Amino acid sequence: MLTRSLAANAGSRAFTLLSAAALAKEHQVAVVFTADGVYQCLQRKKKRQMESEDLGPRLQALTQGGAECVASYSCLEARGIEINEVCSGVRVVTLEEIARLMGQVDQVVCL
Repeated sequence: MLTRSLAANAGSRAFTLLSAAALAKEHQVAVVFTADGVYQCLQRKKKRQMESEDLGPRLQALTQGGAECVASYSCLEARGIEINEVCSGVRVVTLEEIARLMGQVDQVVCL
């Protein structure tokens, strides 16, 4: 799943529910935060003035369930976000790593 917008509330619920359902069916799940979507994976205490829920617990549950959650280093850097501001369980990766992940999947869902 590729999340790239700030429309967090409905979109965040959708991607976490969809990811959890896929994991329950024993599918491999990778969630990639790019563009403004990187704001969704920030620690609660570090969030900017946004109307979004704290995804930390949901992301932690997904990673514990076997999902791989990654955020684009370039997108974080372009927004002045430090790596230590990202929720635990979310790995910061290069665009090359994101391309590798995308090349391994059967289906991409963009939110």
